Amino acid sequence: MFSPPASPAAWLARRWVPAMLLCTLTGIFFGWIRVHGSAWIGVAGMIAGGAAGYGAGRLGHGDGPTFWGFGQRIALALGGSAVYLAAQLLTAGALHGSPADTPFTWIGEMAQGGLRERFFSLGQTGGMVLHLYRGSLSGGWWGGFNFLDALLFAFLFLVSCGIGLSRKESLPPPSPSRCAIWASLALTAALVAGVAGAWHLAEGPYPSRFSPEERRELERLAGTFRLTERDGTALPRGRQELLRIRAAGFDTLEGRLEGATFTVTRRRTHFSGLLFRRDPATPLPLRLVFSPDGTGLYLKIVTFTLQGRRNVVFRGVREGLPQDSSPAGTLWVRRQDAAGCRK
Repeated sequence: MFSPPASPAAWLARRWVPAMLLCTLTGIFFGWIRVHGSAWIGVAGMIAGGAAGYGAGRLGHGDGPTFWGFGQRIALALGGSAVYLAAQLLTAGALHGSPADTPFTWIGEMAQGGLRERFFSLGQTGGMVLHLYRGSLSGGWWGGFNFLDALLFAFLFLVSCGIGLSRKESLPPPSPSRCAIWASLALTAALVAGVAGAWHLAEGPYPSRFSPEERRELERLAGTFRLTERDGTALPRGRQELLRIRAAGFDTLEGRLEGATFTVTRRRTHFSGLLFRRDPATPLPLRLVFSPDGTGLYLKIVTFTLQGRRNVVFRGVREGLPQDSSPAGTLWVRRQDAAGCRK
């Protein structure tokens, strides 16, 4: 691991891959921080970039100048910043989401301005005094400041990588090797394509063929479910409500709750639509996820209060199944609850 690599393939395996793993770990850590505290915009990027860059530099401390030219280090820093940002946002999305969500749900709602995220940062308005900034971000500002955080990561990675590489003598001169440049370009392209593909598979429209088999599958999901709320704030704890669902087409379900109805369209991993109440209020976004065998479900309703937007998540078990039985759907509901997903 620490002996100087003799070929581009060895350098990629023993230097480039560990550097990307360091970027991934720092992204996961600060993704956890932004869920349990707030987003450290800029601060997180500088800390993570400095730590990951110095670690990558120390790995190559004894190497010759062949693979550590300035262009190589720039490519390493830019590729690492893309990995860091993706790891941080996907971790935050997974931890923020309810059992009815995918990691992309929260990211999409933040980018569209439906949610706001608290942030903390430091900056200078003049002189040498640092000022503390805090507030909330959403939509384009949220996306822009996340991009700024990734740029600061890349800058500090580049600087600290040079510090980790250097001894008392000067840094190695530019080299003809371009393996890190091509590897980082390939990684960034693969990362963008992979995230876009995963987003499409998780949140994209269901490729309905309007076949009788699809209709029968929806009819299998229809029925009556006993609902309880996960945190007991919309319904008194222990109270149950009945949800009646019926198939309304080849890719559509209709449901009825006490005082409300909804229509949802099938997506690849869930059903989504609007909830209509009897009073002339604005329809509420709704998301529905069934267990693999159709005996359990999660229902998420997005409400709007004076305190802002709030997700109300209900869990349901098909009517007729005893509460203490262990069908696959009930086990799925319990497993989802045990995962500790945050709304």
